[in-house]
Amino acid sequence: MGAVNPGEGFLSLGTSGVLFSVADKFATNTDRAVHSFCHAVPKTWHHMGVILSATDALAWFGQITGQSPAALTGMVNDVTVPSPITFLPYLSGERTPHNAPDATGSFQGLRRDHTLPDMVQAIMEGVGFAFADCCDALDTAGSRPQTVSVAGGGSQSQTRFQMIANITGLVLTAPESGSQGAALGAARLAILASDAGAAGDVLTTARIDRTVEPTPAITALYAERLEDYRSEGPHSS
Repeated sequence: MGAVNPGEGFLSLGTSGVLFSVADKFATNTDRAVHSFCHAVPKTWHHMGVILSATDALAWFGQITGQSPAALTGMVNDVTVPSPITFLPYLSGERTPHNAPDATGSFQGLRRDHTLPDMVQAIMEGVGFAFADCCDALDTAGSRPQTVSVAGGGSQSQTRFQMIANITGLVLTAPESGSQGAALGAARLAILASDAGAAGDVLTTARIDRTVEPTPAITALYAERLEDYRSEGPHSS
C-alpha cells in the first residue's frame, strides 16, 4: 500500500477489517486492544485496530437470506439518515476495542414494519461503527491516521465507502488498481533488501482513483447513533 510515513494508513475491508496507522515511535493502548508492532520499514512502527467481522457480516446475512452480498449491498443507496435498526457485528467475538472473544452479534430495535434493506443498511453501518471504535482507540494511542487508503473486496461499493467516511470522519481514498497486496509488499521489500532500488522510488503510494470525504450533516446523525451503538456493546454493563 505504500503506507510508510507517520500519519499514513490504510483500511482493509476483507472478511475481517483492519485500520492500520504508521507511527514514528512505539506506543500502546492494550486496554483497548490496539496492536503495536515494528513496521517492515526500519525505525518505524505501526498500530492497528482490528475487527473480526467486516464483509463477513454481510456474507453471513447473505447465507441466511439466500442473497449474494452484492445483491444485498445494491439494496442500499443514497443514504441520508441512519437505519432505524442498530446492528452489533460481533459474530466472531471482537478484538479492538473490546478484546472480547465471546461477544455476540445482534440486531437492536427491530420492529414489524422494518424491511430487508433496513437490516442490510444496519449491518453495513455496524461495521462502520466498529471502525469508528478502532479510530478512537488509535487516537488514544496517538496514532490516528491522517490519510487512509482503502483495500479489499468491500471497497468496491461506493455506498459502503461513503458510509464509512461519514461514520468515522476519515477522508478515504481508493487506488486506481486493486493490485496492492501482500505479494507486492514482499516484492518491494525484496528489492530493498537486494539494494536494487532506493526506498523513495520503491515504496510509493498507489495512484488515486477517487477520494471520499465525510458529509457533515450525515456525520452528525451518525455521531448520535454511534453513542447508541456503544451503549449496546459487550462492555456496556
